[in-house]
Amino acid sequence: MFQSDQVITVSILLNGNIDEFFCSFVYASNGVEERKQLWDDLQHHHNSSMFQNKLWMVCGDFNETLQGQEHSNYIDDQHTTMEMMDFQNVVRDCSLVDLKYHGPPYTWCNKRYMGLICKILDIFLVERYPNSYCVFESGGCFDHLRRRTTVEVEEVRKFRPFKFANVLTQ
Repeated sequence: MFQSDQVITVSILLNGNIDEFFCSFVYASNGVEERKQLWDDLQHHHNSSMFQNKLWMVCGDFNETLQGQEHSNYIDDQHTTMEMMDFQNVVRDCSLVDLKYHGPPYTWCNKRYMGLICKILDIFLVERYPNSYCVFESGGCFDHLRRRTTVEVEEVRKFRPFKFANVLTQ
């Protein structure tokens, strides 16, 4: 559906479902200025008529934390940066929430003995998937953790009219 240097968006239709949903896979730039284009792309997606009334997931390496607590040096430096605020604004404006997850407290580590830094950079954002979750698994040779995601779309219940049996009153 869409491709840029930092995001690829696809339409997914699962077997047995009538409605498609969209998934955007992100590999954000390390540069702050370049990431602003990603934020614009995501807001454009959200405002697009094609995305209206469709489920949307955004996942990947955002190279930015949403909250200060997502950085291992948070105790030393407890302020919110402009870059974090830009990311928070996009998440809020697009009505996205961070999908609940299990596993180690950080998803990325620079793997240094001296000057170790860990952060949550791998984020799974969703509009509405209340029964879904991610599991981050430690280990491996990469600086990012492996992730398994379980997506359960909530079934829309059909409302039936209330019926009252008069026999119950006797």
